[in-house]
Amino acid sequence: MTGFEAGMVGYSVYTVVFGVDKLYEFALIDFGHVTFIFSVFVGLMLKLEQRSKKTSFLLSFITSPPIIGVFGGLVLGSLGVFKNIESNYILSSIYQTLKYLGSLVVPLICLIIGYDIKFSGRNVKDALKTIAIRLGISIPIALIAGEFLVIKLFGFDIGFKRAVITMMVLPPPFIMPLFIREENQRDMQYVLNTLSLHTIISLIALVVVFSFLI
Repeated sequence: MTGFEAGMVGYSVYTVVFGVDKLYEFALIDFGHVTFIFSVFVGLMLKLEQRSKKTSFLLSFITSPPIIGVFGGLVLGSLGVFKNIESNYILSSIYQTLKYLGSLVVPLICLIIGYDIKFSGRNVKDALKTIAIRLGISIPIALIAGEFLVIKLFGFDIGFKRAVITMMVLPPPFIMPLFIREENQRDMQYVLNTLSLHTIISLIALVVVFSFLI
């Protein structure tokens, strides 16, 4: 309910609809979101996964691999490590290798989501109910926030309003199944069905919203 799959869905959708030159609009909106996801959200999920009352949220946050990666990238980037990386053959080779490995993340996570899905009447009903509640809350908030906060209060153009709406119509983060214990199949199926159906419905909802409301 509290996150959106911007990385694996949002950027692709926004690029296709509005073009690469407008991608900075979505990236700016995503900055606060991704900060929340890879700090508060991931930290809480790791704590829940460990099922230990002795593990503090702060410790889960600090030891989270995504957090280490994000802060490591910020530190190295601020030191100028990445500026001349292409001129160094060894560093360039390592960088390209990591890029190739990184490109596997999307299909691997999609395989994780799809591999264990078992559709049934109850699973689909619960997923559709969640999607209806989620979009029923997020779309009106996105329209109101886009008009009154983004445009009228902060003075941004309509592109940023579209970015806010795109963000809030997206499905939940695809990393959710990674935090569910294998033996907890009921929650696993609920989340998997919700993610898969939500992705399709989100694309349809975006077409409807941008066709009739914007």
